[in-house]
Amino acid sequence: GHQCRRRRVHPRGAAGVRGARWNRRGPGARAEAAAGKLDAASADYRLILANQGVDPISPFYPLAHLGLARVLALQNNNSASRGEYEKFFDAWKDADMDLPVLMQARVEYARLK
Repeated sequence: GHQCRRRRVHPRGAAGVRGARWNRRGPGARAEAAAGKLDAASADYRLILANQGVDPISPFYPLAHLGLARVLALQNNNSASRGEYEKFFDAWKDADMDLPVLMQARVEYARLK
């Protein structure tokens, strides 16, 4: 017999589907930064941060601040880098203090002063 195929709908609706597309920019931005494509990495992190309405509690936002902070530090823009680190720290102010990513970010931040 003929079976009717149902179209799968993302549980968060259309916004969730769009979010899935731009959330893939995080790994791409990290790869671009590692390859020395700092302007492209910066643009990708900024795109993630500009779209917080898609999934406002996504862990990608604080990590995008951290990624952008690291790229800005590589570009010797220490003032802007410090600002992004501070946004990351503010977003994770209630996190366990011994999380490796948070500990590493603190070390990196201290080197900027």
